[in-house]
Amino acid sequence: MRTNTLFFTASLFSLPMATAACVAQDSKTTERAHFVIEAGEIKLTDLIDRAAAHLQWNILVDARDMTASGNPPTAKLQQPIDVDRNGCEEVLTSLLYRSGFVVVPVDEEKHIYEVIASNGVRAREITTRAVRRTPAEILARPTLLIPVTTTVTLQHINAVVATNSLRPFFASIGGNSSLIIGNVGNNTGMVISGLQDQVATVLRMLETCDVPPPKMEPGLEDRLEAIEKRLRALEGKGEAQKQER
Repeated sequence: MRTNTLFFTASLFSLPMATAACVAQDSKTTERAHFVIEAGEIKLTDLIDRAAAHLQWNILVDARDMTASGNPPTAKLQQPIDVDRNGCEEVLTSLLYRSGFVVVPVDEEKHIYEVIASNGVRAREITTRAVRRTPAEILARPTLLIPVTTTVTLQHINAVVATNSLRPFFASIGGNSSLIIGNVGNNTGMVISGLQDQVATVLRMLETCDVPPPKMEPGLEDRLEAIEKRLRALEGKGEAQKQER
């Protein structure tokens, strides 16, 4: 009887401790689910460290890039930001991009990333570090600013024509764009590479344009064919008259 009493008493004491541990764990989970930046000025180096801790990433930073223009760049917020994990990635990449930096993957599986200056000596690495994404994955997060590459198979329009039409359009926009649009040697496949928000813009344009041609009114196609036959007949008569002369 004494043993049972001691076990029951110990259980009563351990129950609050277990409950407190669960509450603490839930609190940590909730805290990790939200990434909060208070209003005011924040150094981008501090933002990188806080985002890395929240995302459980390692983000490599070259201090020389961050201090190339003097003091480390900052961002000033008029209102606080409270976002989830995806929002944390989007806020981080957007605020860095506006200051001339791009987050690129070093090893996605090991969650290692790096910040590269878009106008620095290593700017070309931004394109070569682009990660493979499907069009659906890109369109699901159209505001994320990381370098990606994707392929699109067109159903109704010619890929070569679409590529040649899109290139001057985006070239005329100018700015700091690393967008690359090409085709894979046939009339249906396109390759698009660049920052994810830019690639998403191209994909939306292709979705709008890649539609079946409008159907002709009933009988219109037959009438056009008849007109073509008459024109060919007239051309034949003209050639015959020239030969007789």
